[in-house]
Amino acid sequence: MNYLFRRVALSLFLLAQSASLSAAGDYQELNVVDAFGQQTHHLKCAGEGSPTLLLDAGSKYWSDHYLPLLPRLAEHTRTCVYDRPGYGQSSLGKFPRTSQQIADDIASVVEAAQIETPFILAGHSLGGINALSFAAVYRELLAGIVLIDSAHPQQYQRFSPALVALQDFEINRYWRFAALQGAGLQVDVTQDISAWLDEESAETINKGLQNGTTYLSVAAELAELSQTQKFLDTNFTTKLDIPVVVLTASNSFDLFSSVMPAELRKQEQNLWMVMQTELLNYSNNSMQLFSEGNHALEQSDPDSIVAAVEKILAEVR
Repeated sequence: MNYLFRRVALSLFLLAQSASLSAAGDYQELNVVDAFGQQTHHLKCAGEGSPTLLLDAGSKYWSDHYLPLLPRLAEHTRTCVYDRPGYGQSSLGKFPRTSQQIADDIASVVEAAQIETPFILAGHSLGGINALSFAAVYRELLAGIVLIDSAHPQQYQRFSPALVALQDFEINRYWRFAALQGAGLQVDVTQDISAWLDEESAETINKGLQNGTTYLSVAAELAELSQTQKFLDTNFTTKLDIPVVVLTASNSFDLFSSVMPAELRKQEQNLWMVMQTELLNYSNNSMQLFSEGNHALEQSDPDSIVAAVEKILAEVR
């Protein structure tokens, strides 16, 4: 863990050289390199104030998916959204993509981007599990956590066989796409581009999905998800004392209406609500907020994310 606090000249130089304002001038793009010169992290940051909010995206998501949300969060404090290794503009990360590795990656980006600690870590969907994994081993760096309709570490063990089969089919597709891209072939990524995106945003996401590393990273992360609960049980020897806000989408599975029958969505939503409540148990200072949106809260109900951030800022300031 000591490496987190080492400030090497290489990282400082690259940080200074790679920070630039976007064309719109409303956020700053950072391309920073870890202390060992091996991993490049891409972030988009905006706003001022302390503590900094760092947002870890959902599976197949990276900073570009949250650009409409970024300025709204930045009204309240300095906010950064980062591309996990292999996603967007970040370089491919280390394998296997275990909970420990993902926690170390977050620690690496905090150091490389010189994010002041303690900071607030927000995680959407899979990013929520990542936030808990980080808290399990780096809790002293955190001021608070926001879990945005977070995945649950036991969801694959507890979802119905029908839903698990659907998810396994998707994971196999990601592996297949990664193999095809590794062979230099393009794949049709249309189904992984959100329908609500405008033409320019959709093209940006298309390029990111075609970068040759995103599908590989997505598949590798999901392949390790079943081990997350063991990792958390081993490292969460005591509950957190920092505030944790659990934001739950009451209609989470409506996002998947095109691939899930109504009865299956209802069944899994009921279980989802139970698992969301269980996430409160990771802290002695936890609270739950609810949204009527679906799982893509950054689009279906961004107000609820802003409200959750406002709530945790009130707790930590």
